[in-house]
Amino acid sequence: MRPHPLRQKQQMTPARKKIIITMTYMHIGGAERSLLGLLHAIDYTQYDVDLFLFSHEGEFMDMIPPQVNLLPEISAYKSLIQPLSGLKKNSLWLYLVKKLAILAACIHYKCSGRKPREHGITQYCESFLLPFLPPINRKSYDLAISFLSYHNIISDKLSATCKLGWYHNDYHEAHPFLKSDFKTWNRLDGIIHVSENALSSFVHYHPSLKYKTYVIENILSANYVRKQAQIQIKDLHRDQNQICLLTVGRLCEQKAYDRAIEACYLLKKEGYNIQWIAIGEGHLEPQLKQKVSSLGLDGDFLFLGSKSNPYPYIEWCDIYVQPSNFEGKSVSVREAQILKKAVIVTNYSTAASQIKNGIDGIITDMNAEAVAQAITHLINHPELRENLSSNCAARDYGNEGEINHIYQMVP
Repeated sequence: MRPHPLRQKQQMTPARKKIIITMTYMHIGGAERSLLGLLHAIDYTQYDVDLFLFSHEGEFMDMIPPQVNLLPEISAYKSLIQPLSGLKKNSLWLYLVKKLAILAACIHYKCSGRKPREHGITQYCESFLLPFLPPINRKSYDLAISFLSYHNIISDKLSATCKLGWYHNDYHEAHPFLKSDFKTWNRLDGIIHVSENALSSFVHYHPSLKYKTYVIENILSANYVRKQAQIQIKDLHRDQNQICLLTVGRLCEQKAYDRAIEACYLLKKEGYNIQWIAIGEGHLEPQLKQKVSSLGLDGDFLFLGSKSNPYPYIEWCDIYVQPSNFEGKSVSVREAQILKKAVIVTNYSTAASQIKNGIDGIITDMNAEAVAQAITHLINHPELRENLSSNCAARDYGNEGEINHIYQMVP
């Protein structure tokens, strides 16, 4: 008997490869925007994609492509990212385990003569809580990607032929516990970094893992950024001849907003008519606002909170400033370049990987005085601002083709 033609066609069609990506949540941040870039670049005619979020929260939730299968929340995974105060209300047992993990991490740091760092505390929390986490599901995947942290989860809690872990920052600045971190990375099939500088920093500490390290840049669609930048904003107004500065990023130690506030104070002291806008949220918000008030900068340095679409604000500003202590490869800097802005970044270790100093941005020393001087120079030389803008316009910062590197890793 001849086979039914439709059934025969289905048999000839190769099955789509299965990918799972794990992520903490979708609050506003560079890693989250990078994940959205990746999700929007995938060819869904060739790949089935599951996304597992520890918590279904964040301003970017609505931006997840409809082709992505968002897996159900598993409440135990929230314990990894939940503050102790919130965790205590939901699970006393997990609260006690996590509290013990944080205490153990702090003792380890103290014994080694170092200040506690987020990376090391995360390591301990993951290690202590991992035995209490259920499997994500019973499916088998061709590729599993741990996009931000907690990489042991894809090693222990799901089945995949190839497992990749992403690292988005300068590893030198993480101050991890190297022995336990090595065990985590060594279990993965590939370790992804967002720039050559970031990869080199990692390999310096783990040279034996060099053979499984790769660079895949943050995926950004230049057309998407420009389109979103055209949306009108209504919560900002500027005086005539006022220069608007902008910084986007979480209000945390990495982004060094205290340096920006001090630079703003120096500029106002010199009589410059500026307004500095900060977009982002974070645990340092109360003390940063206190610093602004103590320096008499209320109305000059403004915190606008999180914005699901930061691009109109980048379009609005005259100069984009990234005063960070460290970065892997800043998504916000690249977005500002796409929007043809004059960009100033501090000289963190990976700055030169995305800024050609004096060509498509300015790299300055990592102190408030140097940041203020760089801004002053651009204010006093509008022709230099225009030249930086023109050079950015002449470059193609979109890199959707980076998705092909991921395809090559699918077995």
